[in-house]
Amino acid sequence: MGNNWNKEYTDLIRSSLSSSWGNWSLSSDVAPGAVGIADPQNGNFHQVSQSLPGLTPEALRAGDASFDWNFMSSGVSRTETKIEGGGSGTDPQTGTKLGADLKMEWKFGHERELSSQCAVEKWVRIKETSTVTSQLDWLVGEARQAGMAGQHGIAQGFGVITRVLYARSGVNVASVSADNTFSIEGSASAVHSLVGEGRGAASFSRTSSTKSVDKHMWPSEAGIESTGLVPIAYDFASFDGRLLLPQWVTTVGAYTLLVDSKVGCTYTVKSKLTYSVDGRMVTRYGNVAPGRSVTYGDIPVAALDLNLRLEFVCVGRNEVKEFHWSNPRGQWINGHRTVVVSGVWPGRINAVEAG
Repeated sequence: MGNNWNKEYTDLIRSSLSSSWGNWSLSSDVAPGAVGIADPQNGNFHQVSQSLPGLTPEALRAGDASFDWNFMSSGVSRTETKIEGGGSGTDPQTGTKLGADLKMEWKFGHERELSSQCAVEKWVRIKETSTVTSQLDWLVGEARQAGMAGQHGIAQGFGVITRVLYARSGVNVASVSADNTFSIEGSASAVHSLVGEGRGAASFSRTSSTKSVDKHMWPSEAGIESTGLVPIAYDFASFDGRLLLPQWVTTVGAYTLLVDSKVGCTYTVKSKLTYSVDGRMVTRYGNVAPGRSVTYGDIPVAALDLNLRLEFVCVGRNEVKEFHWSNPRGQWINGHRTVVVSGVWPGRINAVEAG
């Protein structure tokens, strides 16, 4: 997976799948239980070992994935044109020659824009996190050999693929240049199935582009039917020392919680944050003036049972809202959380999580 498109691809799909990584090149190195390094700088996965020791099919669970996979950069558009008396293709089911009656074309307005359209089939995941943590000592040894371990254990970025999304077929294409086009020709049903808009056999007769593109397709060759499944995205668990980070997407040195008073809010809010670290309770206080904010930074990665109490100062009895996160390592995947408070006295108060 040494391409340089996976970062853009991962950023694009995280608009819908916030904890997932993209597999732009459809690399077979991506599989449930594969061990290696995920690099947030370029989005690539470098496999160190094909699988956790002793990983069995019984430790995995498959589930249907019934949603559209259609991601495009903002400057990309797609059109279709009927071909009258076009070139020939081969029906992958019968082997007979067919006319290519459809041309599907992508237009790229700018360089480094991309499109991914696939026929998603299923997720396959490791059932229990204990399957990963039970191999911690072995993982520390593998990380050390890969230069991803220190005195306290594994460095963030080294870990295990815990869930993979598979597709029956698909097209990943990125433009190296501005004002570019990429097209696929074939029978209408086969090409529509190729991009996930049908359940029939997926195939194509030919591809072309006006300028250079980087493309990865399944099936990978013209005139053949796709067989088997290809991985298009995955979830990854890493570690901070010996601490499991179950949905790891980027390096987190500490967690940050922002309490933000929405513009127009007239309430003063007293805030109290509590959490435990290695069995020790920590309590921190803040005061949120109308239209201002308070930031709780440097919350340790090992923190558990975070509780935020917000007391809206009123005339008479104050009103209270509370938020609880039992384990931010599985909930604050980007390392931060924002809670927005609002309300105009003496009206209704409100507090909501905003990511």
